[in-house]
Formats: sequence, C-alpha cells, structure tokens
Amino acid sequence: MGNKNSQYKTEAKSLEKIGVTAEHLVGMLDMIRRINQATSLSNATALVVEQACIMLGCDRATVFIVDPVNEHLVIKHANSDDAVDIRIPWNSGIAGHVYMTGETVNIKDAYTDGRFNKEADVATGYKTQSILCAPIKDSRGETVAVLQVINKQGTKFGTFVPFVEKDIVILDHLRSQLGVILQNYLILDMQRATQDRINALLDIVKSVNSGMGLASLTFTLTNRTPALVHAERCTLFMVDHVNSQLYSLQGAVEIRIPMSSGLAGSVATEGKPLNIRDAYLDPRFNQDYDRKNNFRTKQILALPIVSTDGTTIIAVIQLINKSPGFGEAFTEEDVDLMNIFLSIAGSIMEQSVVFAKQSRRLTEFEKMTTSTKGTGADARKLMAMSLVEEEEEDSETDAE
Repeated sequence: MGNKNSQYKTEAKSLEKIGVTAEHLVGMLDMIRRINQATSLSNATALVVEQACIMLGCDRATVFIVDPVNEHLVIKHANSDDAVDIRIPWNSGIAGHVYMTGETVNIKDAYTDGRFNKEADVATGYKTQSILCAPIKDSRGETVAVLQVINKQGTKFGTFVPFVEKDIVILDHLRSQLGVILQNYLILDMQRATQDRINALLDIVKSVNSGMGLASLTFTLTNRTPALVHAERCTLFMVDHVNSQLYSLQGAVEIRIPMSSGLAGSVATEGKPLNIRDAYLDPRFNQDYDRKNNFRTKQILALPIVSTDGTTIIAVIQLINKSPGFGEAFTEEDVDLMNIFLSIAGSIMEQSVVFAKQSRRLTEFEKMTTSTKGTGADARKLMAMSLVEEEEEDSETDAE
C-alpha cells in the first residue's frame, strides 16, 4: 500500500510540474460522468466536443467515428440522430493519418503541414492554426474514433497559440477513458439501427401481405423497399419469359426492355445478385437514363425474386445509390436483409402475378362470350380454347 501511495505522489508531482492540476483531474472525472449519461452516440460525441474545448482551452473540436465497413471516418451530427453524417475516407487528412498510424499528432501551424486539407477553411472562412489530434482506442487496443482539437486559445481574446505538453497529457488521460464509453455507444447505435430495420421490414411485409393487386404491390415495393437498405431509388422489373423481356410498371405505363439488357437483365438470366460500387465502371450499365435526366447512378444492388419452388425468376429488384450519410456502398448486411425480405415478398408477388393472369384471361373470355351470339356450345368451345392457351403458356414458362 505504501508503494502505491508513493507512486501516486510521484505521478501527481509530475503532473503538477507540467501544469496539470487537481482541478483538471476533477473536471475530467465530471466530463466522463456526463458522457456516460448520454442518450445516444450523437449526444455522446457532442458532449466530448463541448468538454474537450473547455478542458483544453481550444476553439473547436471534432470526434471522428471509425466506420470499418465503408472505410470512413464519420462526424456525427451534434443535434440530431436523424441528420446526415459527414464522411471522409479513413486515410484522409490529419485525422486519417492519426487513424492509420495510431500516433498522436501536435501541429503548430496547420498550413505548413502537407497532410492538412484546407478545403473546410476555404469554404467557411475559418483559419485553422494549431492542431492536436489523437486516436481513441477501445479495451482491445483498436481505434474506434479520432479526437481532433484545433486552435489553442491564447491569453488575448481571439489569439491562438500551439498546444503544449500539458494539453497532450490531459488529452491522453481523456482518450484512455473515452474508448470504452464510445465503443458502448457504437454497439447501442448498431442495435437501434438493426431494430429499426427489422421494424421497417415487418411493416413492409404486413403491407404487401394485405391482398393487393400486382400494380399496387409494385408501387408499394418500389416506394418502401429503399428504406430497408437506405437507398435513394428502386425499380422493379417483372420477367416475361415467353417474350424474353423485362417490364416495369410506372403508373399506367408499361416499359419493356430485352431480357438480356443491362444489369437487371444479367440478374434475370443468371439468377445471381449484383452489388456494384460504381455503375459507370461496369460495361453492362446503360448511361442513357442518367444523361436524359441529369442523374448520376453510383451504387447498384440488384437481386432476383424467385418463385416459391425456386425454379423460376419472376422479377428483379434494383436499388440505386446509398442515401447521403449511409456510406458509399451497399453492405453484406443489406444483401442479407434483402434476401430475407424477398423470400417473403416473392411468394406474395407470385400469387399476384397468377391472379393478374387469371383475371386478364377471365376478362377476355367474358368479352368473347358477350360478343358471341351462338349457343352454349359455342361458349364452352371458347372456354376450352382459353384453357388450352393457358396450359401452353404455362408449359413454355416451365420450359424456360
């Protein structure tokens, strides 16, 4: 016990020598307590920013959360969990360097450092001078975030000076506590996001399972499926095996393309999903729509919708572009969730297709019988002809 007390006294004297007082340590404990009481990851990072500025006497601070799936550093919006996050490549700028190397960086003049990105200063009119940036690691030693503080305030209002050894020591003590806390909020954030996606999935399944017709089902799928994987747009292509075509229903308009055309055609013929980061790098992608509509297709996730018996592809669903703030690629988790959803939606769609086909044939038969002035035998002959046509078409589909 005596040795421990002696060690603590030595450490306290060392801290005092560089200017770290008991007041700083008490402030740090209070900061940790407050962050532990945060309600979300966004709320926690906002508190870290606020308290870091107070403790280190700096003008601004930023917490970059590591997104290992998309290889990004993410700045969470301070005021809302629903607001769009800011993302940068995890090897970009000073923060990217700190993440990649795991070392703390103290820069006296940002504009003399080749790693510094001046774009934010140019856009906002702000002048970054001094930077202190350090990795925040979890209990396993893995970097889960990067904390960057800028412009240490001088004795005169509006003046900035370099960060000193005292600031590095305070930041070092601070980040040693923050790693585990932020990791817990990251896990909580992931659990909430997963639960939200499950709720959205159940909600859509409930909607499409309400006995709606094919047109209504198509409308529901194309408008509500994007929310499952945070996509901007969605197109549903029905497969016409008899005519070797894909067709999409856009309101009352039916648009048809050859079954071998484009990325959707590739999925329809090969039966394999496609997950593409940049559509313009794939020769199968047709850029005509983008040119006509001044749109830029980037990411594409296209999946087959298969019949209940697993033998026939009845449709292809194509999701376009990740929504801002949700990464730059569709993930394996997105693919898994869509496969679960489509295994349910596929059987519902299959029933709607059969129902629509039967309704169309019944309507055609009624028109024929109404316009025919012959006997009941004539009507029966027409019914038999209709049934033969139906069997022939179904056998052609099975042969495909």
